[in-house]
Amino acid sequence: LEPDVRTYNCLLEAYARAGTTDQAEAMFDRIPEPDIYNCSALLQGYAKAGQLEAARRFLDKMEKMGLEPNVLCLNIVLTALARQGMVQETIDFYIYMLSQSRPEAKPNEVTYNTLVDMFAKKGDIIHAMEVVTKMKQEKMPIGNVTFSSLMNACAEAREPQMALTIFDQMRASGTEIDSISYNVLLKALVRSSQRNRAQRIVASLPTRQRTVQMYNVIMHSFASDGQVGKCEG
Repeated sequence: LEPDVRTYNCLLEAYARAGTTDQAEAMFDRIPEPDIYNCSALLQGYAKAGQLEAARRFLDKMEKMGLEPNVLCLNIVLTALARQGMVQETIDFYIYMLSQSRPEAKPNEVTYNTLVDMFAKKGDIIHAMEVVTKMKQEKMPIGNVTFSSLMNACAEAREPQMALTIFDQMRASGTEIDSISYNVLLKALVRSSQRNRAQRIVASLPTRQRTVQMYNVIMHSFASDGQVGKCEG
């Protein structure tokens, strides 16, 4: 039996997920007529392996093949850059995405949330907020992921009051508040030594909404300060 296109696709995805890019490239080259889906799988492989230059070169190769990268492909590269903390390179790539004339290559919600998350991890509240302002201008939804990232920016910047303000805005917008959102808010509070306030927030929640992770955030804060007795209490 000879392998068909679906066989090559499955193997390509498997190699890409494993980050074995040499094998993924060899499998890609065996696909008779590769499409955008195959290209995105190979790009994921480059991203997983941290081979960002190879990913950029492959985007150029796609265009020569007559396969113009869409926002899915571009977001894979943008996300890989952001996760490696390459802030300026990520911004430059975002600008490149903005310059694209094709609608299918324009930044989308994933693009902007990736940027917010990148700035948040650096504690850069100003730039994170600027990205959210751009999202609003583009009529993109500001949801749970965005609000949580903004609160994380406040946690990293030691700005608990701002985190509480964002939390209130999140609640007022009707956005679903899950345990992850609460964890980020608690993190912002305990990092600024507002453990009592964090404890009150957890205590105010119905029992079914409280999670082990919430208590862990507070306990870790006490442990970091050597207050072991508080952890046991």
